[in-house]
Amino acid sequence: MSLLSDQLEMIDQAVTVELSGSVREVRGMAAKVSAMPAPVGTQLTIAAGRGRAHPVEAEVIGFDGDEALVMPLHSLAGVGPGDRVIAGQHQRSVRVGNSLLGRVLNGMGEPIDGLGPLRDTVPRPLVPRPVDPLDRPLIDDALATGVRSVDAMATLGRGQRMGVFAGPGCGKSTLTRAILGLERLQGGTISLAGKTLPPPGEMTPYLRSKMQVVFQDPYGSFNPRMKVAHLISEPTFLENDPGDV
Repeated sequence: MSLLSDQLEMIDQAVTVELSGSVREVRGMAAKVSAMPAPVGTQLTIAAGRGRAHPVEAEVIGFDGDEALVMPLHSLAGVGPGDRVIAGQHQRSVRVGNSLLGRVLNGMGEPIDGLGPLRDTVPRPLVPRPVDPLDRPLIDDALATGVRSVDAMATLGRGQRMGVFAGPGCGKSTLTRAILGLERLQGGTISLAGKTLPPPGEMTPYLRSKMQVVFQDPYGSFNPRMKVAHLISEPTFLENDPGDV
């Protein structure tokens, strides 16, 4: 799908009439909003008030009768019954462009590295339509791995997307951390664009800009067998000195 077609699709889904409702109930991490006839995925803004200097961004995740179930993207502290809720776009978007290369963003796509705002970016739908398989380029350049069973029975191609599937404890996350330079290799090498990746602590900004980790839905990826404290502190285990995190 081209950039122009993406922009036209976003225009088609634009909200031309303001929809608003009010907070009826807050329970745990979610809220119920009355008089909000907006579909699932709609971006909402809970207006500032009751001592809150900033509005709260949220998203419609479901319905309970005539009320919309809303999941906030920030803390609900200070939100009370009757607070005004305003609907935004039906499809969440993210701004992309070459100026994102090498930048550090938060979960909302906002820069947090102190290098100023993002420039020369365009909005793209966060969940676009999948590309038609027949429109994808053909993979016709074999990539030799040196492992005969892989090269013979499951040949890889340059530019191919490859999924890594294995049971718990087999090293999927360890491999990802090694690719990102967060964990030292026990053997072998990892190459990117024909260049061997350096060990942890020596990764250059250029190589960093060529990698992107896309995290799955956190609500569906939490391990129910692990305590919340362990889940939150897990990144500290990747560093020799937890103070570096």
